[in-house]
Amino acid sequence: MFGDGEGQEFVENMIHGLPSFRNEITVSTLDCLFAMEVGAYAERITAPTLMVLAAQDTVAPVEEAREMYDRILDPKELMEYPGQHCAILSHHFPEVIGRTAQWLAMTMSH
Repeated sequence: MFGDGEGQEFVENMIHGLPSFRNEITVSTLDCLFAMEVGAYAERITAPTLMVLAAQDTVAPVEEAREMYDRILDPKELMEYPGQHCAILSHHFPEVIGRTAQWLAMTMSH
């Protein structure tokens, strides 16, 4: 599933100790991913939304995600980090988890 060098490095670092993990995706799942247009449903999202993006993402096109975010109703928050798809977890994991936990705690208390 992650064929680029950064993706491979991420998988190798994150799955250490998970011998059953396989870095692959089924053809039928891949077909569904290309057929999905999640942005078309942005205005229907009513739950609080936290969107975490990689600024130079080419796996999940970041411009489409930003456009979708703009159309989602409040409450919402955008966290954006530099780098490619896996870089935010490879290089910013503690911060992403910490900020996500804070956001969830704040959202659940309202």
